Amino acid sequence: RSRPHASRDLQSNTHLYMLLSAVSVAVTVGSSRTTSSVRAGPARMVGSFDPASPVLTADDLRDGLSRALDGGLQRKHVALLGSTGSIGTQSLDIAREYPDYFEVVSLAAGSNVDLLAQQVAEFRPKVVGLADASKEQELRDRIRALGAAVPEIVAGPEGQT
Repeated sequence: RSRPHASRDLQSNTHLYMLLSAVSVAVTVGSSRTTSSVRAGPARMVGSFDPASPVLTADDLRDGLSRALDGGLQRKHVALLGSTGSIGTQSLDIAREYPDYFEVVSLAAGSNVDLLAQQVAEFRPKVVGLADASKEQELRDRIRALGAAVPEIVAGPEGQT
């Protein structure tokens, strides 16, 4: 017995297979291997393949940043909103790795006063924003406990901007 949508199902499966093969090729090409043929699922592609967007490794990013910073640029002042979040902590990792190029002058966070206090002790910003005004005194106490000077703290709605 034949199904009325069998050809459409086959076509959808073929498109899905092609998409997955392309992703496999892009990931393989993005690795450090340079070969004249790239394995893409059960089929083999021969010749060069240039993915639609670059696939960068950590070494590529580090090299690009180093080259950009070696151009005699002045030290950049950084004001970081969301310093305790994922992107904020990654940004601080870069500032930590390149202290000659980046100076953190301001940090702002929502309510994670433990991590924010550690960041203040390490980077010594001039101004700190804290969205949760009820935790301002706790932040001050934690900064002092770490032996750091307490910077200007702006709490509440003003601490979010």
